[in-house]
Amino acid sequence: ILKWVIYLAIDMVRTLYNSSGNKHWYNIRLTTRALQYGYSNARVYGMMGLFLSKTDMEELIRVKTIAGMFELLQRSSYKDDLSGLTPTDASSIELGTIRHFSRICRKIISFTPKQDVPALKALLRRWVFLNLDIILNAKRLNLGFDEIKNQLYDLPQLRLSDARKLYELSPEGFEDAIKYYFMDESCILNKGSSCRQSISASKKKAINELLKDISDPYERIKLRLDMSRFNFLLDPIFDSSRELKKIKNSLLKEVDARNLLLILRLKKRSVPPQTILNLLYPIGTLSKSILKNYVNLSYNDLINVIKVLYKDLKIDENTKLSKIELMIQNYTSAEKVRMFHSSVLSIGPILQFFMLKEQEMFNIQRIAKAKMLGIPEEELKENLIFIK
Repeated sequence: ILKWVIYLAIDMVRTLYNSSGNKHWYNIRLTTRALQYGYSNARVYGMMGLFLSKTDMEELIRVKTIAGMFELLQRSSYKDDLSGLTPTDASSIELGTIRHFSRICRKIISFTPKQDVPALKALLRRWVFLNLDIILNAKRLNLGFDEIKNQLYDLPQLRLSDARKLYELSPEGFEDAIKYYFMDESCILNKGSSCRQSISASKKKAINELLKDISDPYERIKLRLDMSRFNFLLDPIFDSSRELKKIKNSLLKEVDARNLLLILRLKKRSVPPQTILNLLYPIGTLSKSILKNYVNLSYNDLINVIKVLYKDLKIDENTKLSKIELMIQNYTSAEKVRMFHSSVLSIGPILQFFMLKEQEMFNIQRIAKAKMLGIPEEELKENLIFIK
């Protein structure tokens, strides 16, 4: 808050004492930005007290049971979101964190400057895919919609009423809807009449090659979701400001990580290099020529490439893929939430808040699952991300 106040004060002084000259337009613009973002960013900085401290997280790790976690969280900003839940297993903690994140998202959108609301909604599109994953798993396990509705993120792009319509589709109908889910969330319900088909012919052919041997409709749907969950980054809005370009670049690096991990997995299955190349996301920071080189490397050589790309990762050819995936996720997440430390008169602080709150939610969910699995404290700490 102090940093924001200093910037605003400097801006006001410049405006008062520089009423003429060729820099006057700059002062007016900066003052306008201060007025636009002053209120929203002050609100965001005021909400920083809602975060759990590192000490709080360490206490959550130390307690032995889900009930102990539940009690600690009830003393925090999560108290209202845990209302009505019982500390039976990790799912109760997960549900509380989902409620919390959804509530915070809606609150921040309510005071975000009008011109930046579309950007926030665009960023939240990736959470729609998590909702689709939850709905898919519920249909596979024959769970009723009422049993999973509290686990869904109630977002502007996919309200609970629309999620119910999706759930009520047959497996074939659900897959038919997903086929068109590439750019616009409305494609889910109107079956693609307004969609821009961004998927390439070669990628579509590769997907169909894999699908022809998969009879389980739910496995087919999962594959389609995995192949299209990053297409929202093609939205031009992510090129409209410096801060959004930072977000885009960060998420494109996540795409790079997924591509590298997909190559590793498919190499273990002896999938031909050209088939692997066609299945990769084409929108990361790594060019197609670089990816082509990677798919032709041996498994061990690709591990060495990953060690160069992600410095300080202690991995080798014997490290489990699940462990490599977690380590890369930790690396990219730490980079992502440090992007906006110097942003003040912009949407940067709001975007940073989203990244931090998202990471806090993931940490709490991991701790709860670790309690259920009996994972030792020291091993759990290695899998959490604490941003300084």
